[in-house]
Amino acid sequence: MSKNIKIFFIFFIISFFKVNAQYNTTLYYLDGSIKNGKAGAVINGEPKLNFIENGQSKKEKIKVEYLAKVVYQDENNESLTIERKEFLYHMGDRKPKSEFNWMIKIHSGEVSVYTSSGFDPGITVNGQYRITPTNVKDYFFQYKNEKPELIYFISSNIVLNKKKIITNFIKHFFEEICPNLVTNYSSNKISFNDNPMPLINYYEKNCSKTN
Repeated sequence: MSKNIKIFFIFFIISFFKVNAQYNTTLYYLDGSIKNGKAGAVINGEPKLNFIENGQSKKEKIKVEYLAKVVYQDENNESLTIERKEFLYHMGDRKPKSEFNWMIKIHSGEVSVYTSSGFDPGITVNGQYRITPTNVKDYFFQYKNEKPELIYFISSNIVLNKKKIITNFIKHFFEEICPNLVTNYSSNKISFNDNPMPLINYYEKNCSKTN
């Protein structure tokens, strides 16, 4: 993650979102108010969301900083909830940094799991790619009501020292609530390929206070 690189994560659920489509949408504001209407897909990095409220013809530009979540409904009455949440990420032993991201919850529990998927268009300098386009998928863990933390990411580009970066993420998240998990992951007793749910399985079996 870097403030010098503007990454637009476009949420894509192939069976749900279509390019430039407008969906029946419910906006849930941080102050508890609700609006129903039509909107396009949310995009991380975009400060406003185009929205037309039911019964109105004029398009509004809603500041996303006022929104808690957006619920979309397609023509088959299938719904998709996307939450805007502040998350933390740790780079080495420095103070964690925070950003906001649109996320989809995929697991609920003492430690909940969120994910986001999208595309980083890269950066060009004088017509040449300095950073090449990348498909990205991020996983975030949230302990109880604390802020989610970035735990794992998948990138179509090679990331140097990825194992070290991920180990650091896992250490900061679990070192107090499940230190044995950190030890077992570092010694390769817990492993996974492109899906960190084995960490949740270990936590719920060995460390969860609800068991």
